[in-house]
Amino acid sequence: MALKIDQIKDLQDNSIISKSGSNITLGASNDTIAFASGITNNLLTPSFSAMAASDQSISTTTVTVLNFGTEIYDTNNAYDGTNKFTVPSGYAGKYYFNAHLRIDGIDDTKFAQIGLYINGSTNVGAEGVSTNSYVYSSKANAAMSFGTNGIVDLSVGDELQVFIYQDSGTTSTVANYTGFRGFRIGA
Repeated sequence: MALKIDQIKDLQDNSIISKSGSNITLGASNDTIAFASGITNNLLTPSFSAMAASDQSISTTTVTVLNFGTEIYDTNNAYDGTNKFTVPSGYAGKYYFNAHLRIDGIDDTKFAQIGLYINGSTNVGAEGVSTNSYVYSSKANAAMSFGTNGIVDLSVGDELQVFIYQDSGTTSTVANYTGFRGFRIGA
């Protein structure tokens, strides 16, 4: 039920308060509500999605930052177009991130690990969710697909990247359909 002007208790001090405690509805079906410039919908923003532009060689026993050079979208210009998301001013809070990849050339009993770098550190404390994922090979020269995700609390200026580590004994290849995405879920 929409409130009528005579049902509004207070229309001062930049607030609208309902007398009855019910919901306040702005407009009716097919109405357009215009907001002043600068007012935005901050739900799930900033957000971005990126994919790898090409295969990437990954040296053995070396932590390597993954590149995601094909930007699908970036609502706040917070993704650098290569491999790093930086929390923009005014958007500190909890974020959800997801990364997935396929790596080729991992031999039997060897492993690959994917995780999130925050400000250059792999020691990411996600809220009850591990942001580092390991996968072990069960055969020679295996191709493995896996990913990681997590919810992390970030401050303005924090930088987030995806890293990979593999111990195959030789250079492996991460396929070009690797992806990285994230969005803010709350303050």
